Amino acid sequence: MQPIIGIIGNFNGALIPEHANLPISYIGQGYLDAVKKAGGIPVIIPPKSSLESISALIGRIDGLLLPGGKDIDPYFYDEEPSLKLGEDNLIQDFFGTSARVNSFHHQALKDISSELIPVAYSSDGIVEAAVGKNFNFLGVQWHPETLYQDHENSLKLLI
Repeated sequence: MQPIIGIIGNFNGALIPEHANLPISYIGQGYLDAVKKAGGIPVIIPPKSSLESISALIGRIDGLLLPGGKDIDPYFYDEEPSLKLGEDNLIQDFFGTSARVNSFHHQALKDISSELIPVAYSSDGIVEAAVGKNFNFLGVQWHPETLYQDHENSLKLLI
């Protein structure tokens, strides 16, 4: 059975003439395409959903994708990060001991919950991926939805 992957949508509060002068909620097509290519069913979660709605949805999806904001790929200014991957974890299973990723940080995790285990670091020491200690969780701070066409292993992160 195909996994259902929830994707938090974005909100544009500007009045859009092509949409009856209403603001819009949206998601980049790359997220949808990547989840489909990985074998999942993408479901867009409206960005202004109530906590009750989100709680109900979380119980019905198999994974949750939290897209980041609009930034410039560091590749274009020779600052793309290479990761150092910890041993014996899911990220290393997918990528080996190092990987080039498209991390666009202007903010990053400072403190990691005691319930998470950091498993990948950028060259400047930023935690780029973590897994759950006692629960099924994998989080990354890069954008696999834009890498999957050139790096098929990125698809494994989406389902």
